[in-house]
Amino acid sequence: MKKLMISSIFSLFSILCLANDENGIRFFSGSWEDAKRESRKTGKPIFIDFYADWCGPCKWMERDIFTDEEVGEYFNANFINMRIDAERDELDLVEFIDLEAYPTLVYFDSEGKILLKSVGALGVQELIESGEKAIKRPSVKSQFDEDPTNYDNLVLYIETVDDDQAEELAIKYLNSLPTEEWRSSESWNLISGYITDFRSDVVRYVIENDEYFSTNFDGYTEFILQEILSNILQTAIDEEDLELLQSAIDVEVSARKLGDLLEYPEEYYSLETQYMYYLYTDDNEMYFEKVSQLVQDYLWEDSDAISNIVVDVAEQLFLDEEYMGEIIRWVIHAIEIDSNWHTQFAASYCYYMIDEYSSALEHAQRSKRLNTDEGIEGQLEEYIDQIKSEI
Repeated sequence: MKKLMISSIFSLFSILCLANDENGIRFFSGSWEDAKRESRKTGKPIFIDFYADWCGPCKWMERDIFTDEEVGEYFNANFINMRIDAERDELDLVEFIDLEAYPTLVYFDSEGKILLKSVGALGVQELIESGEKAIKRPSVKSQFDEDPTNYDNLVLYIETVDDDQAEELAIKYLNSLPTEEWRSSESWNLISGYITDFRSDVVRYVIENDEYFSTNFDGYTEFILQEILSNILQTAIDEEDLELLQSAIDVEVSARKLGDLLEYPEEYYSLETQYMYYLYTDDNEMYFEKVSQLVQDYLWEDSDAISNIVVDVAEQLFLDEEYMGEIIRWVIHAIEIDSNWHTQFAASYCYYMIDEYSSALEHAQRSKRLNTDEGIEGQLEEYIDQIKSEI
């Protein structure tokens, strides 16, 4: 019993040492009220990582980010740092910050007012940048409050707030201007940098005047395809709105035309967007219909494209024998075009998903023999071992 107790204490000591690594962040051990008192005494704002024991990204940040030397130097010099188990401790504070996901990283002033809130795991530089924003925020907010119509004040302040507030501020500023001023480079910086609401007057104006914006500003096509299109499609999925789905298709095709990015006929992009819509609205029949049409009409001679798509489709439809039979037909055709590690792996994966482990193993071993990329050798070996364990 004594040996067990000593071992447990040693393990606990190791964990505490890791959490307070001398090269990483030193976390404050007192309560929230203690932290505010310390903040008032030192003049440092407070940084809190709200985590949960079961949260994988939280553990990653604890292990790899909070122990980083550069992160430690910056945060120890500039903040009172805390970690709070949001499911057990300081529950009034957890309610106050309106926690929705883990990890949530929040910066506070010494009175407990939120300076900046960030949801999701951050890497080393991202975390440091968030800290820099939090420190700058009081001064730039003061400047902005003095003259919110000043563009330079807005730009400085908008960089210190979260994405939703940044969009709100940008739209409010632009709506205070005459519409024709939305064509200026200053306005475009705000639009392309912060606005994604396709239902806003600003974005509607940009889309209606797409030739002007694509001609005069770099990045128009990327802005539409990466920001606006994803927003329209996600809203169409959430609301199960087929009119919005068609709007997403129209916007994508138009942007690709302007950017000279129509690599396939227009119908290809329509099918691609439709199958994504039906995938996320759980309409397997329509999902398979659109994927099947895409494969048969446009990808039938592209073995790599078939290999990529069958893995995704197999994950969605592996419980349906009829669909899986057709999917396997596609991947066998891809192998006939080009028998390489990629096509063989795709075939193996399809067989694995329907519990045909002998066929899965056969194709996996072929995939390993054909592979020339040392970087994935270990992954293929692990996959083969997994199949063998099922036989």
